Amino acid sequence: MKRLVVAGLLLFMAGCASTPRMETITSFRSFNVPATFAPERLVAPVKQAVGEKADNLVVTQGLLAEELPEKPGSFETGLQQIAGPFGMNMSFPTVKCPNAYTVISNTGGFASGGSSQNDRYTACLYPYKTGTRVHVVLVSTTTHQAGLAGMVNASIKDSLVGGNQGSAERSLDKISTKFSALVSGAELIRSSKTGEVGGILPK
Repeated sequence: MKRLVVAGLLLFMAGCASTPRMETITSFRSFNVPATFAPERLVAPVKQAVGEKADNLVVTQGLLAEELPEKPGSFETGLQQIAGPFGMNMSFPTVKCPNAYTVISNTGGFASGGSSQNDRYTACLYPYKTGTRVHVVLVSTTTHQAGLAGMVNASIKDSLVGGNQGSAERSLDKISTKFSALVSGAELIRSSKTGEVGGILPK
Protein backbone atom coordinates (compact mmCIF):
# COMPACT_ATOMS: atom_id res chain seq x y z
CA MET A 1 0.00 0.00 0.00
CA LYS A 2 2.80 2.41 0.92
CA ARG A 3 4.51 1.68 -2.38
CA LEU A 4 1.33 2.57 -4.25
CA VAL A 5 1.03 5.86 -2.35
CA VAL A 6 4.66 6.80 -3.04
CA ALA A 7 4.32 5.85 -6.71
CA GLY A 8 1.15 7.91 -7.01
CA LEU A 9 2.84 10.90 -5.37
CA LEU A 10 5.79 10.71 -7.77
CA LEU A 11 3.47 10.53 -10.76
CA PHE A 12 1.55 13.55 -9.47
CA MET A 13 4.76 15.55 -9.00
CA ALA A 14 5.98 14.59 -12.44
CA GLY A 15 2.70 15.71 -13.96
CA CYS A 16 2.85 19.07 -12.20
CA ALA A 17 6.39 19.59 -13.46
CA SER A 18 5.73 18.61 -17.06
CA THR A 19 5.84 22.24 -18.27
CA PRO A 20 8.91 24.50 -17.93
CA ARG A 21 8.32 27.41 -15.55
CA MET A 22 9.73 30.86 -16.31
CA GLU A 23 10.11 33.63 -13.74
CA THR A 24 11.46 37.15 -14.31
CA ILE A 25 12.58 39.48 -11.52
CA THR A 26 13.41 43.18 -11.90
CA SER A 27 15.51 44.68 -9.10
CA PHE A 28 17.44 47.94 -8.78
CA ARG A 29 19.63 50.18 -6.66
CA SER A 30 19.80 53.98 -7.05
CA PHE A 31 22.69 56.05 -5.72
CA ASN A 32 23.38 59.73 -5.42
CA VAL A 33 26.98 60.90 -5.81
CA PRO A 34 27.94 64.47 -4.83
CA ALA A 35 29.21 66.89 -7.45
CA THR A 36 32.69 66.76 -5.90
CA PHE A 37 33.07 63.43 -7.74
CA ALA A 38 33.19 64.33 -11.45
CA PRO A 39 30.85 62.32 -13.73
CA GLU A 40 33.77 61.43 -16.03
CA ARG A 41 35.49 59.70 -13.11
CA LEU A 42 32.39 57.67 -12.24
CA VAL A 43 32.30 55.52 -15.36
CA ALA A 44 35.23 53.29 -14.36
CA PRO A 45 34.07 52.54 -10.78
CA VAL A 46 30.49 51.86 -11.92
CA LYS A 47 31.80 49.40 -14.50
CA GLN A 48 34.08 47.79 -11.92
CA ALA A 49 31.23 47.43 -9.42
CA VAL A 50 28.81 45.90 -11.93
CA GLY A 51 31.68 43.70 -13.07
CA GLU A 52 31.51 41.96 -9.69
CA LYS A 53 28.53 40.03 -11.11
CA ALA A 54 28.62 40.54 -14.90
CA ASP A 55 31.06 39.86 -17.71
CA ASN A 56 31.38 41.34 -21.21
CA LEU A 57 30.12 44.78 -20.21
CA VAL A 58 29.48 47.31 -22.96
CA VAL A 59 29.98 51.02 -22.19
CA THR A 60 28.12 53.63 -24.22
CA GLN A 61 29.36 57.07 -23.16
CA GLY A 62 28.05 60.35 -24.47
CA LEU A 63 29.04 63.97 -24.03
CA LEU A 64 28.28 66.00 -20.94
CA ALA A 65 25.74 68.74 -21.51
CA GLU A 66 27.10 72.26 -21.20
CA GLU A 67 24.19 73.10 -18.91
CA LEU A 68 23.32 70.29 -16.50
CA PRO A 69 19.64 69.83 -15.52
CA GLU A 70 18.25 70.74 -12.12
CA LYS A 71 16.97 67.19 -11.53
CA PRO A 72 18.49 63.82 -12.52
CA GLY A 73 16.98 61.45 -15.05
CA SER A 74 15.84 57.90 -14.42
CA PHE A 75 15.64 54.51 -16.04
CA GLU A 76 12.43 53.18 -17.56
CA THR A 77 11.15 49.62 -17.72
CA GLY A 78 8.78 48.12 -20.27
CA LEU A 79 7.82 44.87 -21.98
CA GLN A 80 9.04 43.50 -25.29
CA GLN A 81 6.88 40.97 -27.14
CA ILE A 82 8.80 38.07 -28.65
CA ALA A 83 7.28 35.30 -30.74
CA GLY A 84 7.59 31.97 -28.95
CA PRO A 85 7.00 28.35 -29.97
CA PHE A 86 3.59 27.05 -31.04
CA GLY A 87 2.45 30.56 -32.01
CA MET A 88 2.70 31.87 -28.43
CA ASN A 89 3.88 35.40 -27.69
CA MET A 90 6.26 35.90 -24.77
CA SER A 91 6.85 39.15 -22.87
CA PHE A 92 10.28 40.11 -21.55
CA PRO A 93 11.10 43.20 -19.45
CA THR A 94 13.30 45.84 -21.02
CA VAL A 95 15.35 48.60 -19.40
CA LYS A 96 16.03 51.94 -21.08
CA CYS A 97 18.07 54.92 -19.93
CA PRO A 98 16.72 57.88 -21.94
CA ASN A 99 19.19 60.75 -22.33
CA ALA A 100 21.71 59.17 -19.95
CA TYR A 101 25.31 60.40 -20.00
CA THR A 102 26.59 56.81 -19.86
CA VAL A 103 24.96 53.38 -20.11
CA ILE A 104 26.78 50.21 -19.05
CA SER A 105 25.10 46.90 -19.90
CA ASN A 106 25.55 43.20 -20.56
CA THR A 107 23.64 40.12 -21.64
CA GLY A 108 24.64 36.90 -19.93
CA GLY A 109 23.32 33.58 -18.75
CA PHE A 110 24.21 30.19 -17.39
CA ALA A 111 22.67 26.78 -16.86
CA SER A 112 22.77 24.73 -13.68
CA GLY A 113 21.00 21.50 -12.85
CA GLY A 114 17.37 21.80 -13.89
CA SER A 115 17.45 25.58 -14.46
CA SER A 116 18.84 28.16 -16.86
CA GLN A 117 19.28 31.81 -15.90
CA ASN A 118 19.82 35.02 -17.83
CA ASP A 119 20.92 38.08 -15.88
CA ARG A 120 20.89 41.41 -17.70
CA TYR A 121 22.47 44.36 -15.91
CA THR A 122 22.00 47.98 -16.94
CA ALA A 123 23.67 50.94 -15.24
CA CYS A 124 22.64 54.52 -16.08
CA LEU A 125 24.56 57.67 -15.14
CA TYR A 126 22.65 60.96 -14.94
CA PRO A 127 24.73 64.04 -14.02
CA TYR A 128 22.79 67.05 -12.75
CA LYS A 129 23.63 70.35 -11.09
CA THR A 130 24.34 69.06 -7.59
CA GLY A 131 25.64 65.56 -8.32
CA THR A 132 25.19 62.40 -10.37
CA ARG A 133 22.40 59.85 -10.06
CA VAL A 134 23.50 56.26 -10.70
CA HIS A 135 20.92 53.53 -11.30
CA VAL A 136 21.84 49.84 -11.48
CA VAL A 137 19.04 47.58 -12.72
CA LEU A 138 19.01 43.79 -12.90
CA VAL A 139 16.50 41.84 -14.98
CA SER A 140 16.91 38.17 -14.08
CA THR A 141 15.00 35.49 -15.98
CA THR A 142 15.11 31.92 -14.70
CA THR A 143 13.64 28.97 -16.56
CA HIS A 144 13.13 25.84 -14.50
CA GLN A 145 13.09 22.88 -16.84
CA ALA A 146 10.25 20.38 -16.96
CA GLY A 147 10.48 17.30 -14.76
CA LEU A 148 11.54 16.55 -11.22
CA ALA A 149 15.03 18.00 -11.76
CA GLY A 150 13.54 21.45 -12.34
CA MET A 151 11.29 21.19 -9.29
CA VAL A 152 14.15 20.10 -7.06
CA ASN A 153 16.45 22.86 -8.34
CA ALA A 154 13.78 25.51 -7.72
CA SER A 155 13.12 24.19 -4.21
CA ILE A 156 16.81 24.25 -3.33
CA LYS A 157 17.16 27.83 -4.59
CA ASP A 158 14.11 28.91 -2.59
CA SER A 159 15.49 27.41 0.61
CA LEU A 160 19.07 28.64 0.22
CA VAL A 161 18.74 32.21 -1.11
CA GLY A 162 15.03 33.04 -1.00
CA GLY A 163 14.28 32.14 -4.61
CA ASN A 164 14.97 34.29 -7.65
CA GLN A 165 14.10 37.54 -5.84
CA GLY A 166 16.49 36.76 -3.01
CA SER A 167 19.25 35.82 -5.45
CA ALA A 168 18.78 39.06 -7.42
CA GLU A 169 18.87 41.23 -4.29
CA ARG A 170 22.04 39.50 -3.09
CA SER A 171 23.72 40.18 -6.43
CA LEU A 172 22.82 43.88 -6.24
CA ASP A 173 23.96 44.02 -2.61
CA LYS A 174 27.39 42.82 -3.72
CA ILE A 175 27.51 45.49 -6.43
CA SER A 176 26.36 48.16 -3.96
CA THR A 177 29.07 47.22 -1.46
CA LYS A 178 31.75 47.42 -4.13
CA PHE A 179 30.48 50.73 -5.52
CA SER A 180 30.32 52.34 -2.06
CA ALA A 181 33.91 51.24 -1.41
CA LEU A 182 35.11 52.73 -4.71
CA VAL A 183 33.21 56.02 -4.61
CA SER A 184 33.51 58.16 -1.51
CA GLY A 185 30.25 59.90 -0.64
CA ALA A 186 28.00 57.59 -2.70
CA GLU A 187 24.61 57.32 -0.99
CA LEU A 188 22.06 54.56 -1.60
CA ILE A 189 18.75 56.42 -1.89
CA ARG A 190 16.30 53.88 -3.41
CA SER A 191 16.18 50.12 -3.59
CA SER A 192 13.86 47.35 -4.72
CA LYS A 193 14.91 45.56 -1.54
CA THR A 194 12.89 48.02 0.55
CA GLY A 195 9.70 47.20 -1.33
CA GLU A 196 9.85 49.82 -4.07
CA VAL A 197 8.94 48.59 -7.54
CA GLY A 198 11.08 49.02 -10.63
CA GLY A 199 10.13 51.46 -13.33
CA ILE A 200 10.14 55.20 -13.66
CA LEU A 201 11.46 56.53 -10.36
CA PRO A 202 10.17 59.80 -8.90
CA LYS A 203 12.57 62.63 -9.55
